[in-house]
Amino acid sequence: FQVREGDYTVGNRTLASGILIKHEGERIPARGYWGDIATGPFICHGIESENQDLFKTANGLYTGCCSFVSEYNLLALFHEILHKQRYVTPKEEENTGGKKGATLTEITEEEEEEGTEEISGTSDGRERGDGTTQEDEQVLIPCPDFKVYFLPLKACSDIPRRSKYAGLFDVVFFATGMVHNITPDLSTTLADEAVIIVETAKYLIDLRDEQQEQFGKTVNDMAAAAGWKPISTCDFKKDVFAKYQFKRDS
Repeated sequence: FQVREGDYTVGNRTLASGILIKHEGERIPARGYWGDIATGPFICHGIESENQDLFKTANGLYTGCCSFVSEYNLLALFHEILHKQRYVTPKEEENTGGKKGATLTEITEEEEEEGTEEISGTSDGRERGDGTTQEDEQVLIPCPDFKVYFLPLKACSDIPRRSKYAGLFDVVFFATGMVHNITPDLSTTLADEAVIIVETAKYLIDLRDEQQEQFGKTVNDMAAAAGWKPISTCDFKKDVFAKYQFKRDS
């Protein structure tokens, strides 16, 4: 991963933890940050992409890296939310003659100074040089089709007790570290034929094959106890997600 520009003069102990390591035949305690060794920071958006050009190889090695994939995926995501259309890279546009997609443009120091002169004195919402106002620039990307609610960690145990959530949710997602919240009580919050998506342990590289299989068996048992039926057969060693459906008994 690329190191950002900065002075690393003080250790960051925020996520430090202890571990036993072997040194000269003896196991000694050591303290540090080990998370990046097991799971890199680009796992969310840097593994898969619609743009297969990012996965080209030369001499058996990938020419790009996961940071390039993450950058493309996030740029495409924001573009599609804003413009409601598929993101097209400049290269694809030249080949297909389609509409021009969003692009990244480097701004030089001179251009920044010119831009500062144009917008100076517009702090009261007056018009800028490009026809927009400062107030317009502060508006967030509108997303009229959905809302995001941030819930506390114990929400899965509290929500089933409230009547306003009964039969409300059509889709529920469980990350790998949250599968312990799969309980029969949670089914009261699901709509009929709701879909439940559970992340497998595929990318927990510290787990052995038998541990991944045991994880899958545990998830399947918990889902069955909650009344969820598999939509399709899931190979917990190869698949990223396991999908279930809840149908309320008539």
